[in-house]
Amino acid sequence: MKWLSKILGDKGKQPPDPILTECRTIAKEYELSVDEDEWGQVLSHRDELAAGPLAGYFVRTEVFHVLCFLCLFDSLFETGVDLLRDAKYQRAITTFEKARKLLPWPTVLYALGMAYARSGNTQVGTTLRNAALEGFESRLSHLTTIVPGSLPNRDTFIGMIAKKLDTIGSVTFGFTGTANLRDAMRRETW
Repeated sequence: MKWLSKILGDKGKQPPDPILTECRTIAKEYELSVDEDEWGQVLSHRDELAAGPLAGYFVRTEVFHVLCFLCLFDSLFETGVDLLRDAKYQRAITTFEKARKLLPWPTVLYALGMAYARSGNTQVGTTLRNAALEGFESRLSHLTTIVPGSLPNRDTFIGMIAKKLDTIGSVTFGFTGTANLRDAMRRETW
């Protein structure tokens, strides 16, 4: 019977999920330990990615890697925001630090600063808020490290990712755009 299952394959086993496999690989590459809450968000984002317009179509390996990277990043950011809203500041700090290690996007720095400030460490919070403000102008350079240079229309792709990240960050904090978020960050005192 073993020879038959070798020929036909084991029908009871599910093939590995390529999105989750890539997210695990990225987490390992960045030496991130993803907890249960964070992984729950990864699963949710994986489902959105699988149901999105790219599902079922051939996707270049470079694009697939970036989409999985963003799946993990978005999951960490959203988990951190949920923890921040639930006043679980130390756990939020841990999760935002993971997101920052992947991609030090200004909204992550701002959220991390807010978590530090609310936990009582206003000095670190202010430093991170200032880093977020300074990082707005150079934020696209962070994306150049994750989007391969061999990708056709790379700059357009980077612009689309930046707009998505800016929009998510702005909406998360209740603003209608990146400019409004930057103004709010400038006014914020902890």
